[in-house]
Amino acid sequence: MLNYGLKFGIVLALLPMVGIAQDTDRQIGIKNIDLLQGWRTTSGTHMAAVRITLEDGWKTYWRAPSSNGIPPSFDWDGSKNLGSVEFHWPSPKIFVQYSISTIGYKGEFILPFEVTPVTAGEPITLNAQVDFGVCSEVCVPVTSHIEAILDTGTTTHRSTIETALAARPRTAQESNVQTVSCQIASIKDGVSIVARIAFSDKTPKVLQSVIEYPGADIWVEQVALKSTGNTIVAKAELVSFSSEPFELDQNAMRLTLISKDQSIEINGCSNPS
Repeated sequence: MLNYGLKFGIVLALLPMVGIAQDTDRQIGIKNIDLLQGWRTTSGTHMAAVRITLEDGWKTYWRAPSSNGIPPSFDWDGSKNLGSVEFHWPSPKIFVQYSISTIGYKGEFILPFEVTPVTAGEPITLNAQVDFGVCSEVCVPVTSHIEAILDTGTTTHRSTIETALAARPRTAQESNVQTVSCQIASIKDGVSIVARIAFSDKTPKVLQSVIEYPGADIWVEQVALKSTGNTIVAKAELVSFSSEPFELDQNAMRLTLISKDQSIEINGCSNPS
């Protein structure tokens, strides 16, 4: 039985161009947490990353880790000159323990994120709370705080962040996806989805499929996965916490097919252009 009863508070004090490592003696499962300052891009956004270095045998979770994981969440309310944040998640791994499957990362996990400032060309002040989980024999919720100034003239850890960016999932076009279709049906408190992804050549060996849909009040349960010929069929059920009916926007869906060494990310349940 997994134990979620323990919580640690971690504070990151990150000064411009410097990531100050924490005293890790009291942080179970974590060697270090720091922020990689990154650089200001030619489009005016700022590319940075959070780096979590885990103890041997410990893992942390992907954005949709299954019902047995703790998905990371970020609260940027204390930040200044921050318009929006886009995360660039590396392809995750599948972990099975006690017959329970979760999705995440081991060792050193680097999560790049791209910040769009409100005022272009000005520094961005980050002041955020990060909640995530680490897991081994027990699972530990962790709360961390990030404080940093992302300046226009700063360029650090570029090659490290670019390596993490290169580990992103492949797109539908890059993976020779030929067609994508979804069959939607009403169920109690929600809808069921049957997604069919057909490939133009060899079908990848997919370990797990994940269907995501935006909305804090919607729970997605991954039901089944199978491969037939050149087609992968993924099934999921979307249930509303409020027990109220809702309209499903197929263009807002995201399908991820996770293999041993790579994953495929498909945005929207329609044919790739």
